[in-house]
Amino acid sequence: MEQEQVFNFLDEKEGLEGFTAGEISHLEDVKKVMKFADYLFYILFLMLSLILTYNRKDKKFTLRLLKFGGIGTIVFVLLILIFTLVSFNFSFTVFHKIFFPQGNWTFPFDSKLIQTFPLEFFIEVSRNMFVLSLVLGVLIVGIGRKVMRK
Repeated sequence: MEQEQVFNFLDEKEGLEGFTAGEISHLEDVKKVMKFADYLFYILFLMLSLILTYNRKDKKFTLRLLKFGGIGTIVFVLLILIFTLVSFNFSFTVFHKIFFPQGNWTFPFDSKLIQTFPLEFFIEVSRNMFVLSLVLGVLIVGIGRKVMRK
């Protein structure tokens, strides 16, 4: 139930109860990072749509774009995956130092936030993100190759 409450808070559907001021502060920052990621996704999607629309008659360019975009995605995800597999804790720390430089992301082991979202939660979410990204990268490369053969 606490995870659902936090997710609703991050979606701005409800407030938080039972969390410390530090935990709420961190979750406010998480909300900002998630909004930034959403905006970045939409901007990149818009840019890709404009590039594909502008170059729609140049099939060769479009297919090369798909091929190299897919390969780039696969390589980038594999590098992060290897880095994470070598040391998840170190990767987790680097991630938090980049996105939460103010330092409000460390909590005692018995805090409600850590109990609600244990390390296993983040490992599973990370794994799912990597698998989805790899599948999409391979799919994009596959589509590009299949269309090029025709």
